[in-house]
Amino acid sequence: MISHIKLEQFKKVTNFETDLDDINVLVGANNSGKSSVLQGIQFTIMAEVVRRNLGGTTVAQDSLLYLPSSDFSVLRHGSPYTNYSGYTSTLSLTSDSETNGVNDSFQITLSKGRNYGNISISAVGNNKFRQQVTSYKELYSAYTPGLAGIPLSERLVSPAVLRNAAANGDANLYLRNILYYVAVKKELEKLNQYIQTVFPGYNISVPHDPNTDVDISVKVLINGKSIPLELCGTGFLQVVQIMAYSVYFRPKMLLLDEPDEHLHPSNQFLLCDAIKLLTQEMGLQVVLSTHSRHMISALDGDARFIWMKNGEVCRDSQSSNFYNVLLDLGALDTYDAILQGTYTTVILTEDSETKYLKKILEANGCDMHKTLIIPYSSCSHLDSAIQLANFIKNSARTCKVIIHRDRDFMTEDEISVVKQRFESEHLPIWITDECDIEAYFTTIAHISEITGKSEEDVLEWQNILIQENHVEIQHKFESKRNDIRATMYRDNKLKKKSGDEVRWPDFMGLFGTACPTSRANVVGKFLLKKCNQNMKLLTEQQVNLLANSRAIQVPSLRALLTDE
Repeated sequence: MISHIKLEQFKKVTNFETDLDDINVLVGANNSGKSSVLQGIQFTIMAEVVRRNLGGTTVAQDSLLYLPSSDFSVLRHGSPYTNYSGYTSTLSLTSDSETNGVNDSFQITLSKGRNYGNISISAVGNNKFRQQVTSYKELYSAYTPGLAGIPLSERLVSPAVLRNAAANGDANLYLRNILYYVAVKKELEKLNQYIQTVFPGYNISVPHDPNTDVDISVKVLINGKSIPLELCGTGFLQVVQIMAYSVYFRPKMLLLDEPDEHLHPSNQFLLCDAIKLLTQEMGLQVVLSTHSRHMISALDGDARFIWMKNGEVCRDSQSSNFYNVLLDLGALDTYDAILQGTYTTVILTEDSETKYLKKILEANGCDMHKTLIIPYSSCSHLDSAIQLANFIKNSARTCKVIIHRDRDFMTEDEISVVKQRFESEHLPIWITDECDIEAYFTTIAHISEITGKSEEDVLEWQNILIQENHVEIQHKFESKRNDIRATMYRDNKLKKKSGDEVRWPDFMGLFGTACPTSRANVVGKFLLKKCNQNMKLLTEQQVNLLANSRAIQVPSLRALLTDE
């Protein structure tokens, strides 16, 4: 098994160096270099496999088993390969086996050959480990990119063609052939067992007779119903490809590029179980990339997590929980930008729709070019928001982090409990003075200022809207209050930091019996919608309620933004 790896100057990779375990998970933002690592390992090993088989020090590009580009010279990071010193890429591998007390290792260096279309390959470290990794007959590594489908039909080809296809990552074009040869080797039952760990009830059969059949026939039995392989979903085919690679080629290293891409979360969890089983039963070492928090959760405790940014291993890699938080909040692609100082302010908001918050922030002097808004969607993700806020606070100390939560008809006692939680984490929180963000655009002062109508006229018009929708307004108020009870109360009691308990307040005591009710009891989203729909009853033309005004300048928010 490979215990240590170093890849330099390949595609997005500048300097990738890390120890490896049985299962290794590459995590990072888009364009961080995850796929480049997988491709770089396969490309470099396969180049040396070909050179060793043909002899000499150079090989023609056309003879390469795996080539992720039509022109190999552009695969070097930064500048193309040249035939002079300095413009090379290297792969260094160290084994967990020892010779005379020293771990076996070797290094492969790639550069451009002197003649057009030739690649120069040199390897240092002639030992059994190098011979095993670069064997032509038995592929050490297999690379499986995301599977886009399979052809409608396949003719039978030789095992040599299949080996080359696997080396090139194109074995999906010959998936039926692989399944046929698995059946010939009498290992179809084993393959089905692995497939069934991810897709229970699925069973593959290969009713192909090479003496009579032109094309290879593969059937999939799904809960008693037989269908051709080509009619199966992409997620299933991708799993079949991974398992078939493992059973037929028996590689020592399996390189998986986002194997979760076409799978339902439940199947992603099961795939992780299957990967663990493959490493245990077949001695496979797996390196995979993923953006799936389900995969990360499932492999937590069983894998080494490798955080990548800018083509390197981030030395301050966090735990798997760190990746889960980023994925949970959709912040994986922006975290690096925060660390690099692109943003001076990060607002974590419970609102998935951020345009209203942006307007409020702009009105309160916030530089939106340097401000990042990350939704945490609901109170159910509040813990993730708190964790991310702490990550940012500890790793990007010049970046201001503010957590936003709507008031949502909370009482002062309830607000104090919410604030206490954030104060204990030393995190600033902004709770809206209005019931929600949208409500700022429905205040009497705001509408009066942007329409030119008197506050008396606006109040009269709005009271009519509120009265006409009294029943729905009351229902929404009650729904919000029930949400608060479910999340903050236990046995109808609210426990404060002092230890005092506050009983659940009477609903009608808060809402009152007046009709029209106070606009403070109306959900802002709802009232904003009604105001927009009925604007012509107040004015003769439609008015943009999201316009700036002095009324949406919020002292409590401005104080947090300016540290006043």
